[in-house]
Amino acid sequence: MTTNPGWFPEPSNRGQSRYWDGQQWTDHVLPTATIGAPSAWAVPTDGPSLPLWSWLLMGAAGLLLLVLLPPVFGVLALVVLVTAILALTRNTATWMRLPSRRLAIAATAIAAACFLVAGGMTAAAFAGMTGDAVVKAASSGGSGAPAALPAFTGEIGTAADTSVTDEQTALAVLATLPIKGRASKTDYDRDAFGQRWLDVDRNGCDTRNDILARDLTEIGRSGPCTVMEGMLADPFTGESIEFERGEHTSAEVQIDHVVALSDAWQKGAAQLTADELATFANDPLNLLAVSGPANTQKGDGDAATWLPRNKAFRCSYVARQVSVKATYGLWVTQAEHDAIAAILAACPDEPALTSDYAAKATAREEVVTEPVVFGKTSVDDPTLLAGQTRVTTPGQDGERTLTYRVKVVDGKETGRELISDEVTTPPVAEVTAVGTAAAAAPPAPAPAPAPAEPGSGCDPNYAEACVPASSDVDCAGGSGNGPAYFDGVARVVGSDIYGLDRDGDGYACEPWGY
Repeated sequence: MTTNPGWFPEPSNRGQSRYWDGQQWTDHVLPTATIGAPSAWAVPTDGPSLPLWSWLLMGAAGLLLLVLLPPVFGVLALVVLVTAILALTRNTATWMRLPSRRLAIAATAIAAACFLVAGGMTAAAFAGMTGDAVVKAASSGGSGAPAALPAFTGEIGTAADTSVTDEQTALAVLATLPIKGRASKTDYDRDAFGQRWLDVDRNGCDTRNDILARDLTEIGRSGPCTVMEGMLADPFTGESIEFERGEHTSAEVQIDHVVALSDAWQKGAAQLTADELATFANDPLNLLAVSGPANTQKGDGDAATWLPRNKAFRCSYVARQVSVKATYGLWVTQAEHDAIAAILAACPDEPALTSDYAAKATAREEVVTEPVVFGKTSVDDPTLLAGQTRVTTPGQDGERTLTYRVKVVDGKETGRELISDEVTTPPVAEVTAVGTAAAAAPPAPAPAPAPAEPGSGCDPNYAEACVPASSDVDCAGGSGNGPAYFDGVARVVGSDIYGLDRDGDGYACEPWGY
């Protein structure tokens, strides 16, 4: 019969214990005998001890294993921890052949510390992978249940109203876009456009699922929003793509920003408000469900650097780009403008598209009348003396009729355009005649009548007729008694000594004057 190794009372000396190795007695003895099998903590170590460099090498290997594979290191630490606890509990060295209880306690403490460290690192790594999975699921539509929708607390709005694109061709809208160079990209931040796939329209579904539901056919849903499957007629490649929601399949169909966010930032979007940026990133006008690989190939390219492989879609594609840029007040580079113009030249009637988020604009005509003040003019009039004037035609104001096209957004006038200016009642000019005739020269004075010559028998106080010189002269036919009489009319040039000018007008003996 074979006895297992252990400590037993020595046959020749019952007060002393000797170690039996299973085949024979060894030279290892204890000073006193034990009752039953003695403790195994004192198992002899016949072999040589390990050198220090071996312990250092094993420590380095353990540390490397902890860093690279913390779950594996944690499992090993757990095994050592359980084994050491069992050794302490059962008072046996177990398979580790621990030589003493003190070493068992030390091994327990070290194994517990290593297990906690490895467990913490494993938990952190798992949390990181879980966070990445959540982010990936939120951005690409994983197979898990959708997280709660982040609330959009802003106001839906664009940088322009519907009038910039409504009822216009894409070619006409292109002509309104400013042409400038790219702005700096160094301050571009995707987060400036808000959290991905917000529920901007507040219909209870995120934008990604809204676009999938719009662009796919034969769709299957989970709940009212989440699109789980469907068929996409890919506009970029012209191929049919079967969509199935899942971690490894969702990326086959991606939601493309027709005007890439980075491109928009470099062409005016940096000046938009936070609400306008969030609306831009979630505006269905700027979104299309497309082939994932094709979308990756596009990157943030504009029409000058990338166009869809499907040529039949290029007119619609650039028309949508033009409409987005006009709606949000963005510009184009010269190369981009030329590339778009070249495509639209083949489809000049391609219509522009209007954003559902743009403010509704209406137009009305307004007629206004204004007075037209009459003018004044003058004409020469030879019938009037120089310096004299006379109004020949009175002035009269006219009337002008102005017709405006008034743009109204949300009940407020935002602009007006003059479309007609007509003078409905012409003014009548005031005409003034200005005299040009010279004034007539005054007549030359008549020569003074010559008085009668002395010695002629005529009185020198009278002229133009001979009034006799006498002591008294009366007008012939009068009531005077002479002695001399004057028959005729004479001019008084001196003193009327005879009183012949009865009416005092300077003439003597007028038949009606005496």
